[in-house]
Amino acid sequence: MKLRFTHFPLARHALAAAVLSLSLAGSVHAGLTLQMNVIHNSNGGEVYTFAPNLYLNGNGGDSTPITYDQIYSPHTNFTGGVGTGSQNNRDTYPDFKSLMQVVTNGTWQLILNVGDASQHSYTFTVKSTLAGNPYVDTVVDYPPDGANMLDPLPAFAWHGPINTSFLEVYVYGGPSNVFQYALPSVLSTSGTLPPALADGDYNFYLYYEANVSGWITATVPRDGSGNPPPNFNSLALFDSGNQASFTVGYVAPINTNVIGHTNIAHYTFDDSGSLDTDSSGNGNDLSDVWWGPMYSFSTNAKAGGGAAQFVGTSDMYTPDYDPALSAWTNTLAGSFSASVWINTTNTVGGDSDDLDDLPCFGRQDVIGADTGGPGAIPVALTGSKVAFLTKDSDGNADTLHSQQSVTTGSYVHIVSTRDQTTGEKRIYINGVLDSSTNASTELLAGETSGNIGGDRGCAGYTGLADDAQIYSGVLLAADVSNLYANPGTTISNVMGSGCYSSAALGAALDNTSLAWSVFGDAPWFAESTNSYDDVSAAQSGSLLDSQSSILQTTVIGPGILTFYWESAANDDSFDLEFDVDGNNHDAISWNTSWTQEPAVSIPSGVHVLSWNANTLNDTGSSPDDAGWVDEVVFTPTYEAPPPATPSNPARAGTNFQFSFYSQLNHTNIVQYSTNLAKGWLPYSTNIGDGTVKTIDVPLNSPKQIFFRVDTQ
Repeated sequence: MKLRFTHFPLARHALAAAVLSLSLAGSVHAGLTLQMNVIHNSNGGEVYTFAPNLYLNGNGGDSTPITYDQIYSPHTNFTGGVGTGSQNNRDTYPDFKSLMQVVTNGTWQLILNVGDASQHSYTFTVKSTLAGNPYVDTVVDYPPDGANMLDPLPAFAWHGPINTSFLEVYVYGGPSNVFQYALPSVLSTSGTLPPALADGDYNFYLYYEANVSGWITATVPRDGSGNPPPNFNSLALFDSGNQASFTVGYVAPINTNVIGHTNIAHYTFDDSGSLDTDSSGNGNDLSDVWWGPMYSFSTNAKAGGGAAQFVGTSDMYTPDYDPALSAWTNTLAGSFSASVWINTTNTVGGDSDDLDDLPCFGRQDVIGADTGGPGAIPVALTGSKVAFLTKDSDGNADTLHSQQSVTTGSYVHIVSTRDQTTGEKRIYINGVLDSSTNASTELLAGETSGNIGGDRGCAGYTGLADDAQIYSGVLLAADVSNLYANPGTTISNVMGSGCYSSAALGAALDNTSLAWSVFGDAPWFAESTNSYDDVSAAQSGSLLDSQSSILQTTVIGPGILTFYWESAANDDSFDLEFDVDGNNHDAISWNTSWTQEPAVSIPSGVHVLSWNANTLNDTGSSPDDAGWVDEVVFTPTYEAPPPATPSNPARAGTNFQFSFYSQLNHTNIVQYSTNLAKGWLPYSTNIGDGTVKTIDVPLNSPKQIFFRVDTQ
């Protein structure tokens, strides 16, 4: 078994050996130091090994070998050396006793200048007074081993033997094999290791170290004449380590500072007898005005059977002050989205012209609600570019232009959005964000009429228009991509303010005690049209091919999780997957009706739960493909334990021993005192697992020592 957590400490140990040898050797001038490392890896069970490392410590003159110096154990299963050609090998053992039996049973050999004429051999033995491992296990509390999709700066957590003298934590891996480490106090139990990590595979390592030279010793090596090697000393260290592998595949949380969206009007232009009819069901049919030839029906359409052919001398409009059509102008005063397909080669004015400065006939209006006062023109053309005007009651006017030209003679999809809460304006071209800016956050109120194809007597547009849509609220980038990929479809309405928030999702999922987040290409949202309990549920976002929508929360186990879920899709490439710590636990595919997931047992510790709706294998996605989750219940399974009281004191070999019941999901701190008047000090810490723990105290401790267990 490979002990990966010893990959880097060897370099650090070389330094430690030099430093410790100076403090231990006193006036002895040593050239070689034998550093014996007993290594305990708590990952995956009890695993022990022994590392006999030789180091040149630089004292007593130049002791660099001519060839190399080598240490061999009695059965050559442990070797250590210094110099080119030397070997460092080790075996692993399932328990401390088995390891010590091999290490202390037989004669070790030290050979200086192997293979040279000056080669010289010495023998020695290794002794131990330890009957067992004197330290508690080292545990990685977070991340769980094998966790996926961690953020770039994980908050690592751990606990281990605080009655040691040294602690190192580090991260290794990723695309550039980074090595980021820290040397915190042995009392610490958490921390980060900046800088942020790139996407990739990593391992988190930690190990505690203590000097055990009083318990594990090597006799002075002697040659056949009884002479020791020049300038030689030794020490023993105990390393207790653990590790956890994880991946960083960060997906930035979706900005949920939006107010939902509702389709206000949809003009398909498919009815040749009534082009200005609203098909949304909201009754926002338009009227006509012309100052020359009238617009007409065209079969050159992007979606459906028809489009509107404008010739620059007519438009469709909402009559002034018509209460039935006030939704149009009210929408364009706040947060809104406007979508339309156009096909034209006609240009008027220059690409960078400011809409607010242009005369009426110096531009082409496609969708707008502005006659000079406060208002908005979401889609206009100046030269070959899209122009998006907003103007508030204080006269603050802003024109945002597209970077791409759209007068190409082919159909181009244009979406303009405004978020009143931030003032952000965006222009999307063919499903992709083209340009953005921030402008006024005021209500753009005062306009009484909206228009398609012109501005009631001027600013006439010349070209084809198809599938015009108006939404209150801000469409997300994924929504825009869906409109582009699926001409003629609309984006489903979602609840108003906060529908993506943790509070709204918690209410819809019937669990407000957990914190909820949304990730991926489109967010999950709270909705009330489809649910198991006929009240509300969370629904995945609208997806294109090879996209995902992720709902996520974190729980502290142990506990039992239950929930209901459903999916509806056009084909079996859509998948709704439930993951624990990034690992698949279960999944349902297309058209699975409401069903309860069998109880999921969540183990102790911190765990990330995710519901991932994805079309990763889909080539025919529909924006209507979706997954739903409802009635999420997490029930902790621990019971209140009895007090943690030290018991069963006894002598065990060279140790004093006692035990206590480790209280489940509580931090149990063993404390000691040599003088009750001076208070208590920490001896060891463990996270309770509901079992009896045994503490071993070497009898070479102070003659009188008191112990207690503090539970937090």
